[in-house]
Amino acid sequence: MKNTMNADTKPAPLSEGVKKWILIHTKPQSERVAERNLARQAYEVYLPLYRRKTRGGERVAALFPRYLFARVEYGVANLSPINYTKGVARIVKFGAQVACVPDALVNKLRAADIKPPPLKRGDVVHFTDDMLRAYEAIFECSTGHERVIVLLNLAGMETRVTLPAASVRPA
Repeated sequence: MKNTMNADTKPAPLSEGVKKWILIHTKPQSERVAERNLARQAYEVYLPLYRRKTRGGERVAALFPRYLFARVEYGVANLSPINYTKGVARIVKFGAQVACVPDALVNKLRAADIKPPPLKRGDVVHFTDDMLRAYEAIFECSTGHERVIVLLNLAGMETRVTLPAASVRPA
């Protein structure tokens, strides 16, 4: 069987003490929960996202559902805390070998990433839903559960509205 990997995607030999990207399998619909909790434990984490068209407009979703990447010091770091992190199902392994992802592949994914810039209080936002597309609102805060609070001017009065983060985009 012919090897079809090129030099950019071929895994480098593993050696102890070198930082490597490993593949993490998450629980269903828990990619962002796992990302947030791994980051709190000081792991470098990367969750590739893309924009997906839906009936209600556009939605940001995981490029690889139920998977994300974490950069760890291979062979030195204790990986067991990762398996017990909320949102994580397990570290992907092939036999006893942890699945390492080449740096070049993660760098290419990052270059094409679509994560929107973080919104700040007072930023003007537009709605992605067809029904509210003509309206603007003022970003107030993020609730931390993939939801945001915006101030929407209805009938001359500002009303606080909580909705999914994917329902708004920067103006």
